[in-house]
Amino acid sequence: MYSKKMAFTDFERHVFERLTEVEEGLSELRGVTWPVCQGIIDKDTGPFQNMKDKRRFFRFLDLEEIKRLLKRKARFMGMYPDVAVEELRQVRVEVPRGV
Repeated sequence: MYSKKMAFTDFERHVFERLTEVEEGLSELRGVTWPVCQGIIDKDTGPFQNMKDKRRFFRFLDLEEIKRLLKRKARFMGMYPDVAVEELRQVRVEVPRGV
């Protein structure tokens, strides 16, 4: 552990600012595209059929982002909000390895 305050160079500050911008853009793009694309898939298969793929997609997202995406997908599909809550519950379940 360092007790000193970390000082960044101009280059490091620039890189961190750009990374933040890229992450924000990616989040915005994900918020527009994933609900529609996943909604189209779920209309054919049902919202609870491809949980393994959803878990893989969501593995690096925080809980609030996952909730936001599932709610948008439910709205796009014209589903009751309770379906998104149940889908979130199932997505968050840890599955034993090898299953």
